[in-house]
Amino acid sequence: MMKINKLKEGLFDSSSAKQVDAETIHHLQVEISQLKLNVFVAEGYLIEQHKLGFDKTLQQAKYYYKIPLDEGNFNIDKDFYNGELVPID
Repeated sequence: MMKINKLKEGLFDSSSAKQVDAETIHHLQVEISQLKLNVFVAEGYLIEQHKLGFDKTLQQAKYYYKIPLDEGNFNIDKDFYNGELVPID
């Protein structure tokens, strides 16, 4: 009879531990979801700031150097190399 009681106690302890593990896993999954959302928001902010910085630079080039950006002369696929505007490739 004593062996059966020990087995029941072990089963109860195992069941309790399983419940605690399930709660811990659920808690961690919630935290992971929140962290993924935070990363998504941060990436969006970073990309937006990059775009705003690029637009700011273009507007300054337009203003200070009288470069007409809206006349089709601006080509993002070209860059300066040795004082010449050449294709990036």
